[in-house]
Amino acid sequence: MSEVAVSAEAPQGSGARRVLTAAALIPITLAVVIFAPSWLFALCLFAVAWLAQREFYGLGLAGGVRAYGWIGIAGAALLAAALTWPDALGETAIWLGLGLAVMVRGLADPERMEQALGRAGLTFLGIFYPAYLIALLASVRRFPGGRAWIVLLLAVVWCGDTAAYYAGRAWGRHRMAPRISPKKTWEGAAASLAAAIILGGLAALAGKSAWNAAGFSVSIGTGALLGLALNVAAQAGDLAESVLKRGAGMKDSGALLPGHGGVLDRMDALLLAIPVLWYYLVLRF
Repeated sequence: MSEVAVSAEAPQGSGARRVLTAAALIPITLAVVIFAPSWLFALCLFAVAWLAQREFYGLGLAGGVRAYGWIGIAGAALLAAALTWPDALGETAIWLGLGLAVMVRGLADPERMEQALGRAGLTFLGIFYPAYLIALLASVRRFPGGRAWIVLLLAVVWCGDTAAYYAGRAWGRHRMAPRISPKKTWEGAAASLAAAIILGGLAALAGKSAWNAAGFSVSIGTGALLGLALNVAAQAGDLAESVLKRGAGMKDSGALLPGHGGVLDRMDALLLAIPVLWYYLVLRF
């Protein structure tokens, strides 16, 4: 999970595993965002969306509801493609097809109709969250300067996460949401917000030269406000996944990433920050 803050009682060694995992993933992620052709970027988005979606459905299963997994996987793949090549594949047609597929699948098992509504709801929620929100990065990438905007998004979320982690360990005293995530503190949240605002302003300053040709140019004030908005959304996304895990009685969504948990744990903060950036770019361009 993208920890907004952790207490000083975090297990020894978890920080080292966290750093090593991040050191391996960050350069790979940035290389894909900046250099990958559209088809490879779409494939990577689908892979991440599928892994996160599988963990999400695992949370549902822990709560006693099984999703229609193959429909969810198909939805993740089709939406990643549609957001990469919008002229070739229509989102509306895909959502309509998915809705019909879920309905037919539920009606095909009349002896278990009491489970159909829950299974259909979990399937659709897994297609939207996390699959569609992750795939939305393909749409962000198609805007002018799209690669730079995604780098900014990642930097704001990652730096805010890092600031919260260490500030929470050093100074965290006041619990933010003890019933949802006992280790998160207001001190960590404040450090995360400050880091995001500063980074947004610095990115705007750097963008006047380094990224201007690529369509990335905002005022320092706008950059700082964007950093603030992205951070608030990221912290909300972090808490949202904590609610899901607590409801399922699970500490982590998975164990694929040492020191971080599962893919959904690593992506939770990004999931609500991505549409914030997307809306900003829609209004701007």
